[in-house]
Amino acid sequence: MKKYIRFAGIIVAVAMILCSCGSSIKSAENTVRREFFWKWTLRGYELIDIEYDAEMSRKMLYDLEDGEDIAVFKTSFRTPHNVRGSLSPDHVYTGWSWELKRTKHSGWKIVNYGYG
Repeated sequence: MKKYIRFAGIIVAVAMILCSCGSSIKSAENTVRREFFWKWTLRGYELIDIEYDAEMSRKMLYDLEDGEDIAVFKTSFRTPHNVRGSLSPDHVYTGWSWELKRTKHSGWKIVNYGYG
């Protein structure tokens, strides 16, 4: 059952990534989802939640150059039982931040992510 739920979650994530979205924030969110899927989900990580952090995004506006936009997201995810590196196995992490920037001539790009 757990494998079925994870597979269903992957299908939903892929569908959301492939949809055409008009919202700038939704487009930025899909950039995070796509990155998480290709670098983490395929290795067994499970994305639990993602939300736009409007307050942090506003605070970071002052560090931008003219014509740049920024978006900050916070995610929660579960690590696989066989995780390697500095993360704990089968553990839920919350507050993992993702910072994205774009100019009017480029799409959203992840410029920083990590525990924060």
